[in-house]
Amino acid sequence: MTANPIVELRSVSKQFVRTPDLARRATNLLRRTFGASVRPEIIHAVDAVDLAIGEGEVLGLVGESGCGKSTLGRMVAGISPPTTGEVLFRGQNITALPPRERVRAPPTWRRTQASRATRARAGNGCI
Repeated sequence: MTANPIVELRSVSKQFVRTPDLARRATNLLRRTFGASVRPEIIHAVDAVDLAIGEGEVLGLVGESGCGKSTLGRMVAGISPPTTGEVLFRGQNITALPPRERVRAPPTWRRTQASRATRARAGNGCI
């Protein structure tokens, strides 16, 4: 890991509880009627990520559609809190800060051609 990272993730995970559709709700109702237990369906979007980005380093995050890239980015930007773990910016846990004091990265719009032409380095005003 980097000696003095600007951004650091420690065992960051994000889970979502899936809202059941009509068919699932009907099935759950029948199960409860006959005494069976019903557990919520949990989606593991990001699971135990450790990461450190130092001054001037560039990070590219690549993966399949739906693998958690955007969810991880939202947690780093302070938009979405992790279910477990810590997101640190210059050593300070941003998830413990009040919302007004959190570091917010500007939204990044997906422009495929433009994204290949430029680089943003950590520490130069962006995460």
